[in-house]
Amino acid sequence: YGSNYYDMVVYVGYSRTSGGGGNSCFTADSLVRMHNNELKRIDEIAIGDVVCTAFGYSEVTYIQMPLLGKRKLLAMPGGKCKTSAEHPIWSRNRETGQEWWSTRDYEQWTLEQNEAIEAGRSIEGPVAIDITDASAEYQFATVDGWVDAAWEEIPAEQDLQLYHLHLKDGGGYFVDGYLVEDSGHESENYKYGDQRWRDLTWTKFTEI
Repeated sequence: YGSNYYDMVVYVGYSRTSGGGGNSCFTADSLVRMHNNELKRIDEIAIGDVVCTAFGYSEVTYIQMPLLGKRKLLAMPGGKCKTSAEHPIWSRNRETGQEWWSTRDYEQWTLEQNEAIEAGRSIEGPVAIDITDASAEYQFATVDGWVDAAWEEIPAEQDLQLYHLHLKDGGGYFVDGYLVEDSGHESENYKYGDQRWRDLTWTKFTEI
């Protein structure tokens, strides 16, 4: 990438580096909900594992392992869902009921999307909602439904190792219960802004 926001990127398990935008990722102790509803640390997940998504289940095909760099590290209440601030989380405006991906660092999110476009890996669909302002009236989607959650910035070193999953069929995945965006999935039918997301009215995860 050549960006000073995330140097020394390490890729494992899958050779292609296309798809999705940027390297927004989670700390090693983040718990991902697997297909059997067990929770597994993201740093212990392997290629071929199957995780829960907003639309069922999907296989992990690729894992990104960038460093935090100069980005902010944020956490939800209780130190949950620790991630670089730009990573999109499925959210809802409490006043209008509008649902879509939101980012808590719109400037960095835009930077990463622009770099993805320059590299020929542009995403499709409406841009993420900017809730950089922590006082924004938004709710966040979780396995069990919607929650009101304020976040805080956590001090972290630039060489903090982060992890991010790419899924074969897309659909996002659950980190510490929160529905977060995946990226890099292979299927042309399952993109960031595909019709499934445009039609989604989130309630809670339902096994299929």
